[in-house]
Amino acid sequence: MSTTRFTTGEMMYPSNGVPWFFDAGSDSLEFAYSGDMRRGVPQWERLQEPHDLGTWLATRLDRVDPHDVTDRDLADALHLRGALTGLYLAAANGEPLSPDDIDTVNLFAATPDIPPALTGGQRQAGAGRIRVGQVLSTLARDAIDVFSALDEGRV
Repeated sequence: MSTTRFTTGEMMYPSNGVPWFFDAGSDSLEFAYSGDMRRGVPQWERLQEPHDLGTWLATRLDRVDPHDVTDRDLADALHLRGALTGLYLAAANGEPLSPDDIDTVNLFAATPDIPPALTGGQRQAGAGRIRVGQVLSTLARDAIDVFSALDEGRV
């Protein structure tokens, strides 16, 4: 089980003007929900530019600098998010999980994630800032945790 937890939940402001608080209960599901969940509604896309991804991550992890996110980071994030979306939608609909989506999640999970650390020490172990690749790996590992313990009807 992953030991890194994001600050979860956020206010959603749909076009009908009725805001609501959304907390998916899983970091990877919340990340999947940062787009339109394959509904074909482009205005629901919140990660259009690298800075959008950086801001989304920085509001959840205080050691992410939104200015450090590159075009490649955004492309990788959107690729992972697409696979996560596919897996969660398939699970919610009782459909088989796509082997391509599984392979994508496994690929991202194989890279170094955010190392756990105790707070309160006098020295910073490792890098002071978290790289986007580490965050994507942590999100992929979170999805593996969710799908490894998947109970019927949980998603």
